[in-house]
Amino acid sequence: MVFHLIFTSSLTQKKRKNKSTMRLFQKICLFTVLAISLPLGAMGRSSTKHTLVDHDSALIEYSLFDFINQIIKYHPLIKSAGLEQDIGRISILKARGNFDPQIQFNQLQKSYNGTQYFNLQNLQINNSTRVGAKFIGGTEYATGNYVDPMNYVGTNGLNYIGAELPLLRDLMIDKKRADLQKSRIYAQTSIAERIILENQIIYSAIDLYTDWLLNYESAKCVSEIVANAEKRKNALLMLYNHGAATSIDTLETHVQLNQYKAKLTELNWKIKKSQILLNSFLWIDNFYPVELDTMVIPTFNNLDIIDSLVINWKRETNWQYQDEFHTFRTPPSLVYYQNKVLINEIQKKLTQNNLLPELSIKYQYLQPLNEMNFNKFNFNNNKFGIQFSAPLIRSSIADYKIAQFQKQQSELEFLSKRRELIQKSNAYFQEIEIAKKLQKQWYSIASETQLLYQMEMKRLEAGDVNFFIINTRETRALDQKLKSIEAQIVTYKRSNDLLSLLGYN
Repeated sequence: MVFHLIFTSSLTQKKRKNKSTMRLFQKICLFTVLAISLPLGAMGRSSTKHTLVDHDSALIEYSLFDFINQIIKYHPLIKSAGLEQDIGRISILKARGNFDPQIQFNQLQKSYNGTQYFNLQNLQINNSTRVGAKFIGGTEYATGNYVDPMNYVGTNGLNYIGAELPLLRDLMIDKKRADLQKSRIYAQTSIAERIILENQIIYSAIDLYTDWLLNYESAKCVSEIVANAEKRKNALLMLYNHGAATSIDTLETHVQLNQYKAKLTELNWKIKKSQILLNSFLWIDNFYPVELDTMVIPTFNNLDIIDSLVINWKRETNWQYQDEFHTFRTPPSLVYYQNKVLINEIQKKLTQNNLLPELSIKYQYLQPLNEMNFNKFNFNNNKFGIQFSAPLIRSSIADYKIAQFQKQQSELEFLSKRRELIQKSNAYFQEIEIAKKLQKQWYSIASETQLLYQMEMKRLEAGDVNFFIINTRETRALDQKLKSIEAQIVTYKRSNDLLSLLGYN
């Protein structure tokens, strides 16, 4: 409106204009253009809320913290990872079941042509212990005309209780104990696998969220530029129509405006694409998928959580001065290789145990079935035996050598992975520090470039106008602001890379 009043006033005095008044008119017109396009200076300042949609609509900020919490609470793969951990716990229960007491009942009888040769019955309970010994108790009953004297137990049968103890093979370890030890390690591995799977999901989610935030913040800056450039273009067209601006200035402004619009279109599509990809992570109760509303926007709030996790890992993994990885909290990505060494070590001990001869002693105390008084101990009523056997040496040695080589392979693999993890984490730590320095530098460059643009606008106020320089300053200010935003997001992305390697827990 100010422009129209000035323009109308100048037309009424057209006949009395001279060169000095014409310059004054151009200065006033240029000042009007400046007043229209000056809000660009807000590009260098952060605003509490910017919108890419109708400003009358209520936008909802969706922080990274809320996003990750919803993923952990409802994502199906997170639930699946928890089931994997449950399977690991059940494997321990299964291995412990090998030590449960066992009940056995055997009956063997023979009758022929009306003659009962024998009827043998044996009810036995045996219990294997975790120290290698086995306790046995039971009842024997034998009748018939032709019972083998070795199986004779009297007319009423007998009770027995005893133990079996290995002296060489299976003394320190056997298959049952090895399976129990392995199951415990498998359970630890399942926990690490659950954490790794969760970390993979969280890493992808944070990476997409930061892309969404980068595109949104960039689009906010470009949308401001588009609005200001649109106003400046309209004002320059009016000036051109009345001879106060050149065609090259209007054309350049028009081309630059179209470039801004093309950039904004590209960013708006990237925002939409990020939202579509983020929707794959969003679920609610009963595994029902949901999608982000168009009014939901990302925010920088809670992103500092990533920095705090990085600081915690840096404090716990000072590998620059101490290279012994096991002295620190082991990242889940290394637990698998660490446990593989432990499992192969157990297998090596088991095969080494099989090289030993089998030597065991057995003792049973016997008592007639109708005499259940254990206070009267009779040394003459017992069964004692020694069992000895030697293994096939070549076969057992081959199994032991294979287990030994497998253990060496797992140790070398663990050393390689540990070294690789240490070097990668150190590289990420340094990259994060550099990214933070670059972030400060790009912010400083963006602020200084914005200051150059504002100084150019002050020259416009003084009548020293050059729209080519103004447009150039504006473009550079926008580019540096976008690079400043990108540098800030890159810092979070590098921190996310590190946490995906070491773990978010």
